[in-house]
Amino acid sequence: EAEALARFDALTAADHPFANGAVRAGWEIAAAYEARDWERYARVLSATFRYVDRRRFAQVELDRDQYVTFVRQLPDSSHAARLEPTLLATR
Repeated sequence: EAEALARFDALTAADHPFANGAVRAGWEIAAAYEARDWERYARVLSATFRYVDRRRFAQVELDRDQYVTFVRQLPDSSHAARLEPTLLATR
């Protein structure tokens, strides 16, 4: 049910007057995350995707597959997040 609702939200949100490709990709990432559909999550990211975190305590650089592996751990951790994107505006 949750996956179906997330997919419905993603499909109906595309009608937002300010939605562009980046916004729709963000919504798709959030829907895939909430559904725990990691293959779908990875498909949204470019094959050349890089995650670079230069914060002093992190200092990490990951490719797409490494990043998806990292994100997969989040729902099971004490730092579990719920992604609820809100479109404010685009140009």
